[in-house]
Amino acid sequence: MKIFTFSFRFIYSFIGIILFFLLSITYLSKLSGNTITFFGEDLVYVCEYKKFTGKECGSCGLSRSWVSLSNFEFQKSKDYNNSGPKTFFFSHLYLLLGVAVVVF
Repeated sequence: MKIFTFSFRFIYSFIGIILFFLLSITYLSKLSGNTITFFGEDLVYVCEYKKFTGKECGSCGLSRSWVSLSNFEFQKSKDYNNSGPKTFFFSHLYLLLGVAVVVF
């Protein structure tokens, strides 16, 4: 049973650390038009799916949506990606639950 508890806490810790850094980037970033700016540098990403098919994938605009949410621009966030607010909320919830599992 202790092995399960250790691995369970380790997995939550690992995912939580990655999620913490990912969320930190969204809070430290700003939007300049359709470009995300992080400490003065433009973060450029090209969706391979959109590049080949011409259609947007399910995660197109998700990063811009998260940055908009971290800047309290809720309507703009939904315009970039409709599932952005849900994933943003559940990421925070997962992070809080992960911290609770690791600490307690």
